[in-house]
Amino acid sequence: MHTAAFDPPRRDLSPVSTPLASTRGFTLVELLVVIAIVGVLLALLLPAAQAARESARALDCKNRMRQLVIATQLHHETLGYYPPARYQMRPDEALNTACGDQSPTWLVRVMPYMEEARFAEQWDLATSWKEHPERVRNAVPDGFLCPTRRAGTQPVGSVSEQGFEFVNGGSLPCGCPLPPKKQVTETIYTGALSDYAGNHGDLSPGAIGEPSDYYWGGNGS
Repeated sequence: MHTAAFDPPRRDLSPVSTPLASTRGFTLVELLVVIAIVGVLLALLLPAAQAARESARALDCKNRMRQLVIATQLHHETLGYYPPARYQMRPDEALNTACGDQSPTWLVRVMPYMEEARFAEQWDLATSWKEHPERVRNAVPDGFLCPTRRAGTQPVGSVSEQGFEFVNGGSLPCGCPLPPKKQVTETIYTGALSDYAGNHGDLSPGAIGEPSDYYWGGNGS
C-alpha cells in the first residue's frame, strides 16, 4: 500500500508590511476656534469672579462697621456715655479757660474697645490732635477702612491753618530801624482718614438758642 507523504502547509514567515498609523494635528481654523471658545468662557467667568470678590469685600466692610458699633457700646458701658464726636470750645468760653479745642475724634476714643490699644496708647485725649507727632496722626487701623472703597491703602488727608508772625522790618538808609511787620503764615497738618463717620447732630443752637445753651453746636455726644 502506497502512502503519500504528509506535506504540512507552509507558514509564510516573511514580514508583513502594514501602513503606518497616520498622525493629524490641529488646523489653523480649529486652533482659532478653540482660542475663541476659551476667550468666551473667560469672559463669562471673570465677572462672576469679580462679583464674588466684591461680595466678600462688602461683607468685610459691614463687619468692620459692626465692630465700630460694638466698640461704641462698650465705651458707653465702661464710661457711662457715648464717645463725643470731638470736644470744641463753647462760644461763650473765655480763651484762658477754654479746653477741648480740636481734641482727637471719637474714633480715637473707641480704639481701646476694638483691639487697637497700641494705636490708642499713642494719643493724648487732652491734647489737640495737631500737636501729636505725624507718625501718630497718619496711622490708621485697618478697622477704620472699608475694603470696597480703598483696600490696602493708608489714606492721609491734610488741613491748612493760617496765622501770622512778626518779622524784622529792616532799616531805612539813614539807619533808623523799621518796626516789625506782620507776615501771614500757613501750616499744613496731615492726618489719617476713615471710611466711617458718626452722626452727632447738626450745628443748630439748643433749647433756648443762646451761646450759653448747654446743647449749643452739638457739644457733647
